[in-house]
Amino acid sequence: MHRSGRIIELSLLTLLRKDDGYGYKLANDLIMYNLIDKSVNIGVIYRALRNLENKGFINSYWEDNDNGPNKRIYRINEKGVIEINHMLELLKERRKHIDTIINLNSNLED
Repeated sequence: MHRSGRIIELSLLTLLRKDDGYGYKLANDLIMYNLIDKSVNIGVIYRALRNLENKGFINSYWEDNDNGPNKRIYRINEKGVIEINHMLELLKERRKHIDTIINLNSNLED
């Protein structure tokens, strides 16, 4: 999976760690927290949710909605929380590398 796809997946897992959610609400939350750009196609979010479910990181269930169509609600599971922790460790390590690169270049600027 492309790196931006992994970031979207981590972002979705993070939101789901806070509370269960459905696709459209999760997409709006991603935008609200500046985790994705408004121009990202909603299909990207649904594909990421499907990938997370196929990997066993989240589960889904259907919620009845009297005011419209039923909603598919997503919920993180224990395997998903473990994945978040693993991905956060990788990000922290990469952040160290990025900080080093920035600092080295800052020292070289004229």
